[in-house]
Amino acid sequence: MSKKLFPFITILLILFLVEVVGQLSSFAVSNNGQAISNTKIKNTVIEKNKKRVLCLGESTTEGGYPIVLQDIFNNSITPGYQVIDHGYDAVNTDFFKLNIEKIYELSRPDYAVLMMGINDRFHISSAIKVNRSPYQRLFLYKFGLYFADLFSTDSADEKLVRLLNAKRIDEAKDLFLSDYKELENIELIQVAFEVVGDHLPERSFDLKLLEIYNFMIDKFPKETQFRIDRLWVYEDLDDKKSIEEEARYLESIKGQNHLLAVFFFNAYRDFDRTKGYLLKAYANNEKLDTDSKELFIRLLGEEEIEKTKRIISTLTEEEKTKVVPALKKFNYGKANKMKLDDLISTFDKNQFSPKTLSNILYVSNYLKSKGVKVIISQYPLRSTKIFESTNFDDFKVISNKNTFLQALNEKSYDEVFQDSFGGDFGHMTFFGKTILAKKVYQNIVAD
Repeated sequence: MSKKLFPFITILLILFLVEVVGQLSSFAVSNNGQAISNTKIKNTVIEKNKKRVLCLGESTTEGGYPIVLQDIFNNSITPGYQVIDHGYDAVNTDFFKLNIEKIYELSRPDYAVLMMGINDRFHISSAIKVNRSPYQRLFLYKFGLYFADLFSTDSADEKLVRLLNAKRIDEAKDLFLSDYKELENIELIQVAFEVVGDHLPERSFDLKLLEIYNFMIDKFPKETQFRIDRLWVYEDLDDKKSIEEEARYLESIKGQNHLLAVFFFNAYRDFDRTKGYLLKAYANNEKLDTDSKELFIRLLGEEEIEKTKRIISTLTEEEKTKVVPALKKFNYGKANKMKLDDLISTFDKNQFSPKTLSNILYVSNYLKSKGVKVIISQYPLRSTKIFESTNFDDFKVISNKNTFLQALNEKSYDEVFQDSFGGDFGHMTFFGKTILAKKVYQNIVAD
């Protein structure tokens, strides 16, 4: 009996070993590939005989408060500190989770200040939910899919859906770039642009994307969203002439002003033009999406109170949770009392997703394991309730809410922030950076 089972046991053992080797190799490839990222890790020159303060974050950190913090140390009675700026524009917490080991090795800090999480809401591809059964995670299953794809007679749409659902992004990217002319489902094409575009090397595929957008616009002439999205490619290519020509064309099409407003705000921070488009959209009774409603409240709330109130009355419950920062900013400049307490409380407790919190905790715990003293600095005007968990008990959490509220009582919004990037806060002016840097300095020297 045992001799008869021996071939089957041998086959099972071989398959098990193949699965283990496959999982280990795919894990290594996946992590190494992701850790490289499109954003290069900054080189760090370590100064000897100084305590090092590592500042981690996105564009609100890069080139901002760390520079002021270094000046404060240099001019204080505790000058023996080196501030190391590892802020990166347009990254999310996944980036730091994947690269923290390399960043640590380059900087070898004594202290680390983390202010991150706001960009996670902008990464569309990471927000796509894919439910996979346990067997779909098996290497052998994926290996079988690879060969099935080679001989598949499925349409390009069906193949792309399968690759996206399996999170096989590199293969989806290759398929989209090579077979885009065969795609028919508009919604799928838009998802593909978002997901695949999020994984393309910066700028290197702009001309190819432009070619694809041009084709889609010819194929689906009534789908104006492709024209709006193409503006971003023109912006990457610094083709302002094409942007202006396209904007004039879109202005002639009913219902596009609110979309143009979102583009010109996000691409150029052109406040006057953004306001103009928003007012046109309002006058023309355009159906505003959540982004344009939020912009209207943020930029025109103090100038157009009645119109803003009318737009606020159209917010769905889901939209209210998304535009709470804008509602808060509107409330700062108005005497009328809006009943925002419950909404703000809910927002404060849920402003970061579980994944974002998990990534921040991972980075914090890694640094702690290396003997680094970790400080988590919350964004200006944001509550620290999100960190009121036993998981963060080992870390010092800085609240900047009251400090910045006090500053806004004494100064205009534009004197504290350059824009409204975060909704209720934005990239800081020198004055704002100084407020934050002083708070960080006080917490480090008090240690």
